Amino acid sequence: MTALKKYSRLESSAYWKETQSSEERSVIISVGKTSLIISNYNDDPITHWSLNSIKLVDYKNGEAVFSPNIGDQEKLIVTDAEMIKSLQLFIETKNEKRTSNYVFLFVAVIALITLAISFFPFAKAKLQHLTLSVVSEIHETQIAQSLLQAHLPEIGPICQSDQSDKILKSMVDLAGIDGFTLKLTVLKNQKLDAIHLPGGILLISEKFLRDSTGPAEIFNLISRESKVFSNRVPLKKLISNQSLPDLLAFLLGLSDEFVSTNIETFKAEKVYGPSNSNNFLKDFTWMTLTNICLS
Repeated sequence: MTALKKYSRLESSAYWKETQSSEERSVIISVGKTSLIISNYNDDPITHWSLNSIKLVDYKNGEAVFSPNIGDQEKLIVTDAEMIKSLQLFIETKNEKRTSNYVFLFVAVIALITLAISFFPFAKAKLQHLTLSVVSEIHETQIAQSLLQAHLPEIGPICQSDQSDKILKSMVDLAGIDGFTLKLTVLKNQKLDAIHLPGGILLISEKFLRDSTGPAEIFNLISRESKVFSNRVPLKKLISNQSLPDLLAFLLGLSDEFVSTNIETFKAEKVYGPSNSNNFLKDFTWMTLTNICLS
């Protein structure tokens, strides 16, 4: 991160597009130690980009377009000259560093693979534990967003409205665990009832929502999956599905992401029984929530 030391507190306004079809949104961007933080004007973070993943897509007439490496769907349009200069400097330095370290990394990979083969029964478990320890919460969320975007065409679209978002948040606040807040999202065409991705992203299907006899099943699901999230179980599942070379590549910085995993790996089962939080949700509120995909 030496390339951006003098820009470590740099902030500027920009325009952010979540997808190709979405409208541009005015945001504030700031450079952190390992990520670019995109926030609204209330200083609430919207998303984070790993600095290692940022690339320059287009630059003309003083306007630069940046994007993470995930499919180029998400874009950031920047006109602030200092911010453009700082991001370009980091990208150039990152590329030069990767080129200059190629031989060293190649030798290191060969040495580690040879060592791993010698101790194979223990190597993968050790590498899984090490990988879990080095993945930060921000990086975990980025990994989960990548998984979600990869599977969204088959399980989406996302059903949401301002009112339903408030209801889902209140349910999480009531039934969840402090410090491990789930991000509850409803998917219209998801076949599985519930999917719990790393980073506390809990996806529930519209069918599961509409087939539920009341909010108790949702409250119970939130309560249990909050405990699952607190133990980083979804991330552990993802890491356990990585091959030994994939883990080595990630730990050595040759790859910023994990190999995509079958979404069914993260299946969350229904939880039956009464809920202590059930009475906090009025019938009208529950009806509004079950019709979320109709809005």
